[in-house]
Amino acid sequence: MRLNKIIRTVIAGIFFTLLWPVWADINDKQVIPDAKKIVDFTTAGQRENAQVRKIETEYFSIEVDSTGGAIRSMRHKDADHQLKNNVEIVPLDPFGFNVYLTPQSEEFFRTSQWRLSVVEDARYITVKATLPANAKTDDGAIFPVDVVKTFKFDKKNHYWDFNWEVVNKSKKRLYVAEMYFISQNDIGPYPKNISSSSTQTFKSFYYLDGNYKSTPIEATVGDAGFFSCGKPKNLGDLETIKGTIDYFGMASRFMIMTIQPLMPLNAVSIVINNHKKNEIHAHLGTLTIEAGQNAKYDFMVYTGPKVNKFFKLSPELIAQNDRFKLLHKDLYKAFDFGITAPIRDFIVMVLKLLYKVIPNYGIAIILLVFGLKAVFFPLNQAQARSMKKMQVLQPKLKEINEKYKKNPQEKQRKTIELYKQEKANPMGGCLPMLIQIPIIIALISAFSDSYELWGSPFITGWINDLSEPDTVYTFSQNLPLIGGVNLNILPIIMTVSQFLQTQYTMVTADKNQKIMMQIIPVVMVVMFWNFPSGVVLYWIMFNLLSVIQQLYTNKIENAKNA
Repeated sequence: MRLNKIIRTVIAGIFFTLLWPVWADINDKQVIPDAKKIVDFTTAGQRENAQVRKIETEYFSIEVDSTGGAIRSMRHKDADHQLKNNVEIVPLDPFGFNVYLTPQSEEFFRTSQWRLSVVEDARYITVKATLPANAKTDDGAIFPVDVVKTFKFDKKNHYWDFNWEVVNKSKKRLYVAEMYFISQNDIGPYPKNISSSSTQTFKSFYYLDGNYKSTPIEATVGDAGFFSCGKPKNLGDLETIKGTIDYFGMASRFMIMTIQPLMPLNAVSIVINNHKKNEIHAHLGTLTIEAGQNAKYDFMVYTGPKVNKFFKLSPELIAQNDRFKLLHKDLYKAFDFGITAPIRDFIVMVLKLLYKVIPNYGIAIILLVFGLKAVFFPLNQAQARSMKKMQVLQPKLKEINEKYKKNPQEKQRKTIELYKQEKANPMGGCLPMLIQIPIIIALISAFSDSYELWGSPFITGWINDLSEPDTVYTFSQNLPLIGGVNLNILPIIMTVSQFLQTQYTMVTADKNQKIMMQIIPVVMVVMFWNFPSGVVLYWIMFNLLSVIQQLYTNKIENAKNA
């Protein structure tokens, strides 16, 4: 573990050194009259003792480390959901919240011992990390300064303030042309078993000039190596997007950190470093520090679950803190739930209501399927009748195909004529399936990144978490085609249900089309293998109820024709 950190530090040094000429060119453009331009920060010779300060709020247990003046632990409390209580959201690397000017200053700030102090009042707990330093100017002069990080935590809120300031202890006006801010590499918690559903929502994001963008991150978990949830990136890749940053941050499946600057920023740099992660480096504007005064960069931060109610602040809370009036109106877009978000939110709301009646989300899913089947019964019944009618017409269609196989135009004309005569619609079964597409996408989203459904058990000992695959055995090697390392039972059951559904609704007489229809269950098991078990359970119930409805319709139609 220690060797890994040393290697990462060395590579990071090389990485920043390679990028430094690009950033140095930017910094050289800004000149402030009658002021000394800071080009680097170095140690002032003092050495603080290492320490850790622990604080408690209603929602967090936090540890601030004097090494780097960083948050090394941030555990989220949830008294209402014990399965989600005391969750660590700081990954391997601490939340550094570092502002840096050069590769050397970034290393200096990250490894130095900062002096910590804590002040508490009725509403806030404020942790200050102070680092005495020397500011080196472009003419080689040295000026004494204090660099101060301030973390101001609200005792009863997920929002908190952060600012990074320079206290000018000299008698000369100083300035930095531009600096860069990086809060953290990524945010936890990481799942115990890595799967596609557990990694696809790990991302960095930014809202720039009114447009939201996100990019997957390449994350590490312990010493298990690297896993990818995006296109491979090369070490040293750099993308700079010009514009005004409204907010930025990083998200895991269920937790998110949004950082909103409360001063103008110029651009955002998405940097791929030696951790193989897409990092957000915020490009800060000029900071001018008058003699004997201080100047700061100011941010408001949200850390916590992806839950809308925490983003909707009450008028009373806003009245208590004027800074809340500055929160971006589109901050909720950081959740990035996709175009099916309204359907997703509705499904989550219904499941939560059902959970209040029967406190088991697995049963809630089953009841949801019954409810949707009831709502769409007329439509589904029309589909079932259409399927039955098409099955009855198969002998006549086969006869037309044989008789006019050398005359495609006539075959098509006779086929259409038969459909009109029998009032059959070959596309009659498509609409109900099309309706299912946004529902299943919304359901995947709900169980992939919904905090409310996270950790929900169905059958203890088998399906312990509906947001994860129902793994019953872990193989030492990857499985062919599937690529996973787990044996999951529900996708196998789903394949059987899909096969039954295909058999009872298949209407084609063409051998090639029959083969294709029979391949569908195999394709589905590959697709659904690592899906959350809640999604697979939904699809199983949907298939089984579709088969029952088709059998019922066949019986009714056969009785009519008898």
